[in-house]
Amino acid sequence: MLKSPTSRWAAGAAGLCAALLALTWIALVGPRRAEASDLTEQAASVRQANDAMQIRTAQLKAQFATLPQRQAELGTLVTQMPPTGDVPQFVRSLDALAAGAGVRIDGVTPAPGESLDAKPGAAGTSVDTPAPSAGDTGSLEVVAVPMTITVHGPYFKTVTFLKGLQTGNRAFLVDGVQVTVDETGVALAVRGRVFAVPGVADAIAGATRAAATGTAATTSGTPAPAATPAPAATPTPAGTPAPAGTPSPAASPSPSR
Repeated sequence: MLKSPTSRWAAGAAGLCAALLALTWIALVGPRRAEASDLTEQAASVRQANDAMQIRTAQLKAQFATLPQRQAELGTLVTQMPPTGDVPQFVRSLDALAAGAGVRIDGVTPAPGESLDAKPGAAGTSVDTPAPSAGDTGSLEVVAVPMTITVHGPYFKTVTFLKGLQTGNRAFLVDGVQVTVDETGVALAVRGRVFAVPGVADAIAGATRAAATGTAATTSGTPAPAATPAPAATPTPAGTPAPAGTPSPAASPSPSR
């Protein structure tokens, strides 16, 4: 038992200090420690996101360095398989090829274009019509235009013509060759196909616009949130009418003298 007043005061002061310390821990130190832990986790998450962004940026820089080469390859592919069949232009290129090889073209017989994605027996596809959804690379189709080319000339010159046909600017797939030998040389009938990709130009333009739009959206600032409308004012209740005044009593007549 604490009988001395000094001992009781000391014990009370120690208890009060312990209670204040516990209250301080519960009210201040504990929440701050939890906030510090949350901030540490957020900082780690931000560092991971920054590392991933740096890796992605390095990849994009490496791809951008090869962009001219990719553009040149794409231009070559578009030349080999243009958006339309353009058979007249191809026939003119055959005339130039035959003149350079020293052979004579006896005939060029094209057939209607056929989509490589169409089912067997489907109707021919027009290569002059663009793809239905421009800019969507998943909707592009490859159309083949069969044709038969007949040339005549010396054997080695017809071989030169055939090699030039397979390595020209326009892609040409040879499906079959029929050789007929006569007294004046060799008649060569080449069956093959040229190709077209309807809508490829629109798809490239759409992809370019999408990339530009995405870049602009990334670099632009975050739009400010819409302002919260102020609450409507509460209508003031109508004033309570004042009660009717109590009529004053009639004045008593003065007594007569």
